[in-house]
Amino acid sequence: MTPRRLLITDDESDVRDLLQQELTSAGFIVNTASNGADAVVEAVEGQYDLLIMDMHMVGMDGIEAIRVLHSIRPNLPILGLSGYASRGFNVEARKLNIKLLGKPIDIDDLVKEINLLLPPPAA
Repeated sequence: MTPRRLLITDDESDVRDLLQQELTSAGFIVNTASNGADAVVEAVEGQYDLLIMDMHMVGMDGIEAIRVLHSIRPNLPILGLSGYASRGFNVEARKLNIKLLGKPIDIDDLVKEINLLLPPPAA
């Protein structure tokens, strides 16, 4: 069975580290990026099955990074994370065709959302 590859982007190291640890334990191969610009470079260079992107980051935020990524890899599934429930970000998420999840997030719920977006791993 081939594990699925995820890229987690969050400017908070505690969040990145926790998600990486938990999702690795759940059987995924996980890499991280600390900002939107690094996520774009990593996503283009790596072979990721799904990205998990924080929406609120310094520099290139999640919305801007997702727009760039959609122009380069339009079929790459992306889950958005936000600790700020605002109508504006929900509208942007819908425009970008991404699912926006609130923080803090339950790991079991996150794994369910990942599994909804990705096909089962190859045997």
